[in-house]
Amino acid sequence: MKHFLLLMLFLPLMGLAQKKQKGSYYLELTKVEANSTGTIERNDTTTYSWVDNVISIKFRKAYGSVRFILENKSDSTLKVDWNEAVLINTDGNSYKLIHGDTKYFDKEKEQVPTTVYRKSKITEVVAPSDYIIYKSGSWERKEFLAGDRDLAIFSIYNPELINKEVRLVLPILLGNNKIEYAFYFRTIFVNKDDFWKAQKNFF
Repeated sequence: MKHFLLLMLFLPLMGLAQKKQKGSYYLELTKVEANSTGTIERNDTTTYSWVDNVISIKFRKAYGSVRFILENKSDSTLKVDWNEAVLINTDGNSYKLIHGDTKYFDKEKEQVPTTVYRKSKITEVVAPSDYIIYKSGSWERKEFLAGDRDLAIFSIYNPELINKEVRLVLPILLGNNKIEYAFYFRTIFVNKDDFWKAQKNFF
């Protein structure tokens, strides 16, 4: 009976501790829509991959952006069409993307497709253009998962930000064919300890 009473006393405290724990919000790859068959792989707590007979792509959420390594597994050159690539955020709104080679002040301009030669790979970072703002004389990239709210790299756990859907649409041009990949993610929370463990696989 004594142990039961102690447990009932500490349960609310344990719940409070969970609510106050700090960590980072990441994206877990849950589904892929494409006219090809492939598999989803979990690399660690923060990194997920999709592999089919055309591409292999590894994702990792970064602050205000999504990083990925894209490998062309085919025997032909492919191109990434950035002008049709979009991110559909947790609010259901669709946002134009800019990628690593684009200057922030050129975020509204058309972007040249990126060429990926056969059996080669590229490392890219993409961000919703609407979340890149000019403030106090400099350009800033805001975190997009919290909508209009500010979100630090390490934030207090907020259940309202968990299990929200984010989609990344990435059109791939392969010869005369266009493969439109739609990557579905859900938001997850990774505590600080697991965050630092995952840094060994950072790219």
